Amino acid sequence: MNKKRMQNMRVPLLGAVLAMGLIIPSCGGEGFLVDSDLISKYHSNVLDGSEIISSADENKIMCYLDYSIGVGPAMKETSTFNQALKNFFESRSVEYFRIGEQDTAQPIEDINSAEASFDNLNNYTDRGSKLGVAIDACVNNKTAQSIFISDFERVDDADHLVPQAGFEEQPHPIKIEAWATRQFKNWLQSGNQLDIYCYPYSRPDAWFDKSNSTPKPTYPNHLYTIVFTPKPLIEDNSNVISYLNEKVLEFPEFQHYEFNLNGIRKEVNHTTAEIGSANEILTVYDIDLNESPQQYEYYQFSGEELAEFVWDDAYEDKRLITGLKIFEEIDCIENISYDLNVFDITSNLEEFYTSIYSNEEVVTDTNQEDGSVDTISGGALVAYEFDNGVPNQDFFEFVYNVQTKEAGIKLNKDFTGVDEDKVFRVDFVITDVERSGFDEKDYETLSLHYNASVQRIEALPESLDGAVRDLTNSMNNKRIFTIYIMITA
Repeated sequence: MNKKRMQNMRVPLLGAVLAMGLIIPSCGGEGFLVDSDLISKYHSNVLDGSEIISSADENKIMCYLDYSIGVGPAMKETSTFNQALKNFFESRSVEYFRIGEQDTAQPIEDINSAEASFDNLNNYTDRGSKLGVAIDACVNNKTAQSIFISDFERVDDADHLVPQAGFEEQPHPIKIEAWATRQFKNWLQSGNQLDIYCYPYSRPDAWFDKSNSTPKPTYPNHLYTIVFTPKPLIEDNSNVISYLNEKVLEFPEFQHYEFNLNGIRKEVNHTTAEIGSANEILTVYDIDLNESPQQYEYYQFSGEELAEFVWDDAYEDKRLITGLKIFEEIDCIENISYDLNVFDITSNLEEFYTSIYSNEEVVTDTNQEDGSVDTISGGALVAYEFDNGVPNQDFFEFVYNVQTKEAGIKLNKDFTGVDEDKVFRVDFVITDVERSGFDEKDYETLSLHYNASVQRIEALPESLDGAVRDLTNSMNNKRIFTIYIMITA
C-alpha cells in the first residue's frame, strides 16, 4: 500500500462520523457523542493535585527572620546581600515576621526601624528559636512566595537543657532529628519548589565550648535563605528566586540547592494542526490538540487502516504518535525510566456522558394553589464515580528515539483492528527513578557544625533527604502526559 492510498482511504464506521466528533453506539441504542468537549470534561478527573495550577499573587511575599542570638553575626556578614534583597522587596508587598522564643510569628511593623535592622547585632537577643513556627507558615502559604532566613538551629526550650541521643556528654536543647521532613514533603508533593541559598560564616561554639579563652575560637557554619515558591509562580521570571539566582552570581560564596519534583518539562512537536504528532502516513479523522495548562491530545483513527499500516512492510517507521520530548530538570533525582499505562475507557465515557447530559424530556407538575413545581420524571443526572477504565497493554508500546530525544507510541506488531469502536487513554508515566543523594560536601554545607565537640547536627540535610526519598518512592506511575486515541471498527 502506498502513502497516497493510505491517506485517501475511508472505512465505513459503526457510528456516524460528525464534523466535531463520533457517535458510538451504546447498550441503550441511542449512542453517545465522543468529541473534544466530552474528552476535556473527562480529563479533569485524571489530573492529580500537583497538576492543577491554581492562582497565586506574584506581588506578595511573606518574609520570616530568625532573631535568635547565633544568627546575628551571619546577618552582619551578609548585610550587602540582605540589603539587595530588601531593595528588591521595595517593589513588592512584603510582610515581615520575627521568629524567636515566641510560639507564633511576631509581625514586624517597620523593617527599617532600629529594632528590626538586619545588621544590628543588638536585635538578635532570643535564646530560643522555634523554627517550626516559620516552616509551618511557609508550607501552608500556597498563594504567595515565602522566605525564611535562619541558621536552621531549632531551640524550642533554651531554659531546660535535656540530653538527646548522641550528645549525652554535653546536653543541649538543639533539635538534632530530621524535624522538617513532613513539611518539606507536603510542600514538594504538591508541585511547589524549594530553594536554599547557603552562605558560609564563622561563629563561636555557643553550646559546647566551655573554655575560658578570650576571644572564643570560631568555627565554620552557614546561614540559609530558604525560599518557598508555589507552583503557579515557578515560571515567573520576576519572582524572588529569579532575582536571587542572578544576585548570587555577585556573591560566589553562596551555594544554591533547588528542589522541585515536578521539574520534568515536556515539549510536544506537531507536524501540522491537522495531524498533530501522528505519523504522516495515517489519516487523522478527528483531533484535539489541547494546549491548556492541563494539556492532552486526542486522535481518531480507523482500525482497518491501522492494521494495514502495521502489517505493511513498506513502512519502516511504525510509530503511531511521536513528537513528545521529555526534559528532566530535577537536581535531586536521576535515572528516570518511562513507559505507557493504557486504559480502555469506552464504557467509562458512556457513563460519564450519561452523568452530564440528559436526553430525557423533563415532566413537571405545577401546584395550582401555591405555584410550586415538582419534577415528575426525566432530567435527573446520574452521579459519575471516576474509574481508570480497563487496563489494556496489548495494543500500544512505548518507543523512544535516542537521536531526536522523542518519546512516542507504536502499535503492537500483532494488531489486527478492533471489533467495535474503542477509546483508549494512553498515559506516559514514570516507571523507575533513583534519588541522587547528598554527597559529603552537601552534608558539610547543610549541617550545623560544632567543632569544639567534633560533631555536627544534620537536621536540615536529613529533613530534605527524607522528604525527597519518600517522594521518589511515590513517583512510580506518575503521569507525565496523556493522549486519548479512538480506534473505529
